[in-house]
Amino acid sequence: MARGTPLFGPYRRAFAMINEPLRRPRPLRASLVGLASDQADSVRRVTRLPNGTVMGGSRHSHDHLREIALRLEVELDRLGCGLAELSPPQLAEVAWRIDSPEMFEFAMHLDDGLRRRDLKFHDSTPEVLMEISLELVAGPAEASAD
Repeated sequence: MARGTPLFGPYRRAFAMINEPLRRPRPLRASLVGLASDQADSVRRVTRLPNGTVMGGSRHSHDHLREIALRLEVELDRLGCGLAELSPPQLAEVAWRIDSPEMFEFAMHLDDGLRRRDLKFHDSTPEVLMEISLELVAGPAEASAD
């Protein structure tokens, strides 16, 4: 196509769609990811739920994490809210109610990390939340080394 030649037909429409700026940013979605690493067989275990994903592990570990995730789904339905609407202290309360000490510890760690950074949960970026989350597993020095 020569320089200055107008685009016609379907090419013009496709070009306009590709170059059209996004009208609004894609909304971010809160999600919990449960990872189990004690898998001894070659079976890939993945359970997707509205508020999270459970991946890996032996059958027993995967089933345990899936059960916690399902209890979380039921509790969120009962409360009439989504995961993104809960602050870390509220998530800790839900974790206590569904008998998940691991989720309780995570929620408290997230709350502490936000306080140390003088941030509010709903004003935080996904990158900051991921950094705080990784500190629980790797420790503060290793998580910020990326």
